[in-house]
Amino acid sequence: MKSWNTSDPEITCQLENIESSSSPIGPLELRLIETKWSVIRYIHTGGINKLMKAILSDIRQRIYRRLFKKKRGHNPNNTSIPHTSSQNVVLNLKPGEVVQVLSKEEILATLDSEGKYQRLAFMKEMFKFCGKKFRVLKRIDTMMVEGVGLRHIPNSVILEGVFCDGEYHGGCQRTCYCIWREGWLRKVR
Repeated sequence: MKSWNTSDPEITCQLENIESSSSPIGPLELRLIETKWSVIRYIHTGGINKLMKAILSDIRQRIYRRLFKKKRGHNPNNTSIPHTSSQNVVLNLKPGEVVQVLSKEEILATLDSEGKYQRLAFMKEMFKFCGKKFRVLKRIDTMMVEGVGLRHIPNSVILEGVFCDGEYHGGCQRTCYCIWREGWLRKVR
């Protein structure tokens, strides 16, 4: 197994491999996400009466489907991601928590020969943040990937004020948030 060379000129952007570092959202999970946004929309546009009618209608439809339709053979295990690292660090970080990015040496120890941890690339632009403290802006549990669809991004967060400056990507000015696996961070107490 070759070691990942940080001076390697090969360009790796997290967005280029986000499909392989995530898993598709199953029909049930997609339905739950849609239901969440429907509830929010009903509350804002029609009030609680409209929301209750929509919930009752949905329950009736589900009962009908259960009684008169065959179940689809959906296997939720198809959405799991095999981990490429022997460690699967789960910190369950919440927005507002303060974290410290691991040192460069600690980060390199988590990466495989392609510079990835759990199939997500650690971009060279991210090394400048090693050892520094940041506040968690939000968890990244799902993400819409252009041309692919909605994907799971497990155990990942974005940090306040931490963007890709495009230095190693030909001066790209897209200014994307860097996606951080929880295995690259530690909680600050």
